[in-house]
Amino acid sequence: MFRNIRKTFFLLTMMLMAVLVTGINASAAAPAPIRSDGLPDPVVDYADLLTDTEESSLRAQIDKVREAYAFDVVVVTVDTTGMLTPTEYADDFFLLNNYGLDEEKSGILLLVAINDRSWATCTHGEAIEYFTENVLYDMEDEFIPYMSDGDFAHAFRTYISITNHIVTRARTEQAFTFVTFLICLLIGFLLALIPLFIQLHRMNNVHAAKDANPYHSSRGLQLKHSEDRYLRHTVSRVAIPKETRSGGGSITHTGHSGGTFGGHSGKF
Repeated sequence: MFRNIRKTFFLLTMMLMAVLVTGINASAAAPAPIRSDGLPDPVVDYADLLTDTEESSLRAQIDKVREAYAFDVVVVTVDTTGMLTPTEYADDFFLLNNYGLDEEKSGILLLVAINDRSWATCTHGEAIEYFTENVLYDMEDEFIPYMSDGDFAHAFRTYISITNHIVTRARTEQAFTFVTFLICLLIGFLLALIPLFIQLHRMNNVHAAKDANPYHSSRGLQLKHSEDRYLRHTVSRVAIPKETRSGGGSITHTGHSGGTFGGHSGKF
């Protein structure tokens, strides 16, 4: 009898361990493949939503952004996120697979979980500043309809193209530094001096008067007409508030495994 109890206890322990291991595996973000250049693959299609040709095309599109701006763009598809929310899975996938090419690990990731038709974007590093709430809303309005129609390749191409545009604009604005501003200010000042010197040169025949006699009338001051005039009036205007979409700046959160992220999530 004691032997049967031990056997039953052993089986229950093994079953409990199996459940725990299964739960851990289900809640952990999968590892990304590593490419020959040592970087994590930017297109990870575990849900098999893309053809090999489509994957290669997306990688080539992303590599242009990576090389030009040291900014990571990632596409991930999975069947399910397990015990994690789409946002938690996306954050974990970005962090644990070491995405991001600069010191701040800047980049954006788009996750699609096909079984429950959910999606999530996560931004990290400088991407949090580039992809504000309103920018993300406008971006999602462009690519999510394609996912709803099942055209994932078109959706991902659109997502990468818009990302490239946003990063290009942000980096161009950053290049306009304070030094550049000072140079432009100096050039403007020098250009403004040219007409000033021309006018001064034309006034070399003008001399200061010794007294005010040239400005006095010999007949004195005589008023022939007087009247009251209404010179000005004041109009107060109150602007009617316009209805705007909620959001504006970037809203951040702490990732499931640490780190600071921005991003959205939803269904398609």
